[in-house]
Amino acid sequence: MAFTGDFDRRKTSFRLFRKQSSKELDAKNVSLDSLVKKRIGDGTYTIFWKDMWIGECPLKEKFPRIFRLDAEPNARVKDRILLSLDSVWLRRHPRGGAEYEKWNHLLTLLGSCTLSPQKDRWVWSGDGTGVFIIASGRSIIDTGTLVIDNTPTRWSKDVPIKINVFIWKLLLDKLPTRDNLEEKGLDVPSTLCGICDDVTESSSHVFLSCQVAMEIWRQIGRWWDLDIPHLSLMKDLLGWVDNLKISKIQRMGLYNIVIIAAWSIWRFRNEMVFGVNKPKKALIIDFIVSQAFFWMSNRN
Repeated sequence: MAFTGDFDRRKTSFRLFRKQSSKELDAKNVSLDSLVKKRIGDGTYTIFWKDMWIGECPLKEKFPRIFRLDAEPNARVKDRILLSLDSVWLRRHPRGGAEYEKWNHLLTLLGSCTLSPQKDRWVWSGDGTGVFIIASGRSIIDTGTLVIDNTPTRWSKDVPIKINVFIWKLLLDKLPTRDNLEEKGLDVPSTLCGICDDVTESSSHVFLSCQVAMEIWRQIGRWWDLDIPHLSLMKDLLGWVDNLKISKIQRMGLYNIVIIAAWSIWRFRNEMVFGVNKPKKALIIDFIVSQAFFWMSNRN
């Protein structure tokens, strides 16, 4: 793959730098590839499924089922954009359920894309300048600044280790939600939420947007006499807790309640999906209160 566009050729090519630094990259588990992205022009020089040009990963990773249906896996963006509203380029029409849902998701994504007369070009996002030079790549390797998430890992001594590990996975979006499983290429019977069976099951939905979760946060808000905002990410909710103008002890107590509540919502979700008897939503808040009291009182 030839890297053209916003790379400083007076220094070296991105491809050569990556090859020469491969041992250090592997040792530090750093992927410079995640910092280069195609900026689409006429769509002629970008592989639709395999290059990273829209979103945070190649489309073949985001839509593995649809990728497997494409008769031309190396097709260019221009070919797919022009035919995006037609499924003639698929081996067969998408079937119902998760496959059809992903197909519609892809079409919606492509609906926001437009081509232009300019050529496609690679853009470097490692330092905010858009231009790759050796110093920028060297800095990434030397400082190990390429991280999965910049949210600091917090370890509460007031709750069991399993709760801390759970929250760590949640903040990194590594829980086995149905959308995560589907994106890994696993065959799931449905991508809809295991609780409400109405919306695609993502971490954001399960813990913050699902009606059951929203009711839990409302009840916790009434308990603490707080107006808990409706946010889209768990790290934002925890950040909101950190910025509350309350005492340090109260803040830590509320933090513990929030992470216990998140764990309880996931526990309820698993009972809905895998349990023999369906759990009662009305009992979730009682479970949160009792578990919080038990764990926190036994550790203080």
